[in-house]
Amino acid sequence: MYVEAFTQTGRPRWRSAENPRVGGVNPAVRDVNERDELGYGMCFGGFDLSSKWLHDRPAAPRAVPMLPWACGAMRRTVFDETGGVRRGDDPLRIH
Repeated sequence: MYVEAFTQTGRPRWRSAENPRVGGVNPAVRDVNERDELGYGMCFGGFDLSSKWLHDRPAAPRAVPMLPWACGAMRRTVFDETGGVRRGDDPLRIH
């Protein structure tokens, strides 16, 4: 689910992740190669499993096919259900 990081009054909106129907939340992010555009989630670009940004700014939090996880939050139950970080994985390693 894409969410704006903060409300108009500056309060964080991460509480959307507390909804049991929401697996994770992520704010809008900017691709370093597309500095004039914000991405509000992602979707598959084709059968080659490429991805593309969703550029339409939503009026409210909404479901999206993929999150870029640039600054995301995930409920602990979802993290555990999807295997979390496996022993031997280095979560800080850039692949």
